Amino acid sequence: MIKKIPLNNLDVFIDIVSKAYPGFKITTSEERKKTRQRLVKLSRDPTIDHYGLYRCGKLLGGMRTYDFMMNLFSNEVLCGGVGLVAVDLLHKKEKVCKELIQYFIKLYKRKGASLVSLYPFRPDFYRKMGFGYGTKISEYNISPTDLPRGKSKGHVHFLARRDRKSFKECADRYHMKHHGMLRIKEHELDYFVERPEAITVVYKEGRKISGYLSF
Repeated sequence: MIKKIPLNNLDVFIDIVSKAYPGFKITTSEERKKTRQRLVKLSRDPTIDHYGLYRCGKLLGGMRTYDFMMNLFSNEVLCGGVGLVAVDLLHKKEKVCKELIQYFIKLYKRKGASLVSLYPFRPDFYRKMGFGYGTKISEYNISPTDLPRGKSKGHVHFLARRDRKSFKECADRYHMKHHGMLRIKEHELDYFVERPEAITVVYKEGRKISGYLSF
C-alpha cells in the first residue's frame, strides 16, 4: 500500500533516507533533528507531499512529490516532480522503487498533468519505465580572472533577506520567457535567502534584480 507518510512516521523515513543517501551525512541526532524540521516545514506546502510504500504495516521506502508549474511554449502547465526516492537497504530488489514511481506517474495522471520530471541517479532504470532524456546540459568552468572588467561594481551585491521578493520576481520573469523552465518554489527561495552555505550575487538596479549568480 502506498499512502502519505504521517508525521509520526517521519523518523522512520529519515532513517531510510540516511542509509540510502550516506552523502547527506544524516548521522548525528542534531542532523536528524534538522532534517525532520525541514520535512515538517515542506509538508506544510500544499504543493509538496511525502509518500511511503507500506507492507504489513512497515514503511519500506518513500518519495517526495512536487506540483511544479512549467512554461510550455509560453503557457503554464502542471508538471509532476519526484525526489528523495529512498528504499530500506534490507528491502532492495523487491520492486519498492518501481512501485513508488508507478504510483507517482498515476498520481499526476489523475491530477491532469501531461508531464512528469525527475533527476535520475540511474538513467537506465527510469528509461525502462518510459522516461526520456531531457535537453543536453553543457557545463562550463571559467576562472574569475577571465570575466570582463566592467566600468563599475555599483550594481553588484550579495543577496540579502530583504531582496527575497525582488529575487523571486527575477526568477519568475526568466521562467515566463524560457520554454521548459519551472517556476521557483518557496522552499527553493529559502535555500538562496536563508541558508548560509548558499552564496548568491545579484545585479540590482534600485529594487529590481536583473540577474544572479549562485555558488
